[in-house]
Amino acid sequence: MSDLREKAEKLVDETKLFNTDLTKEDKLSIIYELLVHQRELEIQNEEIRRANIELEELKNSYLELYNSVPVGYLTLDEVGIILSYNKTFINMVNSDNNIKDRAFSDFIYDKDKRTFLSVYREFFSNPENKSIELRLKNKTNYFYGLITGRKNKSNSNLNITITDISSVKEANLKLQTYMNILESAPVSIIITDRKNKIVYLNNHYCNITGYSKNELIGKDPGILKSGKTPNETYKSLWDSISKKTPWEGIFINKKKNGEFFTEESKINPIIDEDGNIVYYVAVKTDITEKLKLQEKMQKFEKLRSLISISTGIAHHLNNINTPIMIMSEELSRELDNPKYKKMLNLIRNSVIKATDMINSIRKFSRNMVMMKRNIKIKNLIDFILKQSEILLKEITIIKEYNIPDDLEIKVDIDLINQAIQHILKNSKEAISNDGKIVIRLHTTYFDENKMSGKYLLIQIEDNGIGIPEHIMPNIFEPFFTTKLMHNAPGLGLSEALGIIEQHGGTIQIKSDVNKGTEVTIILPLKND
Repeated sequence: MSDLREKAEKLVDETKLFNTDLTKEDKLSIIYELLVHQRELEIQNEEIRRANIELEELKNSYLELYNSVPVGYLTLDEVGIILSYNKTFINMVNSDNNIKDRAFSDFIYDKDKRTFLSVYREFFSNPENKSIELRLKNKTNYFYGLITGRKNKSNSNLNITITDISSVKEANLKLQTYMNILESAPVSIIITDRKNKIVYLNNHYCNITGYSKNELIGKDPGILKSGKTPNETYKSLWDSISKKTPWEGIFINKKKNGEFFTEESKINPIIDEDGNIVYYVAVKTDITEKLKLQEKMQKFEKLRSLISISTGIAHHLNNINTPIMIMSEELSRELDNPKYKKMLNLIRNSVIKATDMINSIRKFSRNMVMMKRNIKIKNLIDFILKQSEILLKEITIIKEYNIPDDLEIKVDIDLINQAIQHILKNSKEAISNDGKIVIRLHTTYFDENKMSGKYLLIQIEDNGIGIPEHIMPNIFEPFFTTKLMHNAPGLGLSEALGIIEQHGGTIQIKSDVNKGTEVTIILPLKND
């Protein structure tokens, strides 16, 4: 516009519009040209007016956007004084006042101020955007803000944005809580992707299998297959989950150390919004011990039935043996013929053996009443070995006592004597004349559900023929024996275990064929 004005004024000066010497045509031409310049000025004035309106509209749009975006905008000077801010930040900090020229640190939670001030200069020196999480004050308490800033290129000020990430922090906290629940769950939890690769497993599953998370993440769960699970089980599994329905069943899998274990599994497919399977979640329970317990309960029920039957049989056999014994005694006194006397002695000895067997059955089948008293452990073992001198006369006995001389235990001496005698007898029968038996005594501590506290360990080790692995599961069963039935009824270890369990303990056996057997009696030292 100024250019047009200058041209018009120059034209007037040069043409001397008011010179009387100009012709009428010249004057009209000059006036026309001035009118053209005037029109151009009016057009430019209109353009400027429209530009100003557009500029004002852009400014208003910018301010509306600046104040309505869901993040706070601030401009700070070099020392952190607020030069400008938007309404979003005002709403974030719940302030009703003008906060220009206030220090930004006034709005930072007290415990986070030191962190902010220590890194503030880095915002100016960092060529890229720098971010930091801080807690900012509001009227109630505080909220979590993500502060992102960068130095303004045209001046020395700092432009920052503040994003409220409280909901994200809360979601992360919930997620962490859920993860902690999964990690501490008493069941195994495994998540696989649609390609059946493990993407997550909890600590419990690692404890069960012996594998670390790094060893299993990214692997197919089939790495644990034992070959003992029927193929029909896997077919049923995939038939179910491929139809997006849950599946329940039992696997026999193999741990890292090669040990087999049985797990009860429930597997659910996870479906996305489009109906596609994205993950499979398996919740598994190790039921190995449960199955063993069920097996023991079944054996116990059989045993209880057997005990009931054996009690009746023992009673009737005793009734039969009594008159045979009496008559053989009478006949022996009346007969003088040595031949018949020898036959009667044979009958009488057979009846005595049968009676001993019956008494063992009766003793085993009834609840034994214990008479406990305190006794020094070393004295107890020495007493039992003294009682067994005849039995062990050809055996080398080695004593290794790693306990104090005055250590006492409260037991029924007769029953403990009986239990140890059974074990010594088995050891004697397992070794040759040049064999040896080692008796060890020491104490230990247990911290388990069933056994907790200080315990005495009585270990009886022989160098005999050992016990074959295939019969180890049966050695505590009543009437189970590898000897001829007329020599032993198979009640020794069963009776010994029953006695020790009545004292709150147990018996453990380790054996190697042709190397020997070690029987460990475990008894609590505090047993009222």
